[in-house]
Amino acid sequence: MSNMRIILCANSTSKLIAPIKSRCLLVRVAAPTPEEMQKCLEYVAKKEKFDLPPDSAKEIADDANGNLRKALLVLEALKMQS
Repeated sequence: MSNMRIILCANSTSKLIAPIKSRCLLVRVAAPTPEEMQKCLEYVAKKEKFDLPPDSAKEIADDANGNLRKALLVLEALKMQS
C-alpha cells in the first residue's frame, strides 16, 4: 500500500508512549459546546423520526458536560422508553 493512515483516538495524550507520540501528528479537538450538542441531538432525532422537544435536547446536552457520546446514549435510551 503506498499510503496508509491510522487514526488513534485518546482522551489524554499523557498515556501514550513516547515512540507513538513522536511518529504521529497530535490533533486536539475541543469538546462540543452545549449548543452544538443540542443541534446534533435534534439532527439525529429528526433522522430517526423521533420527536425530541428542544427543551429536552437542551437538558440532555447540559447534563452530558461536553460528552457527545453520553448525550447520544441518553437520546437512544429516551427513544427506547417512548
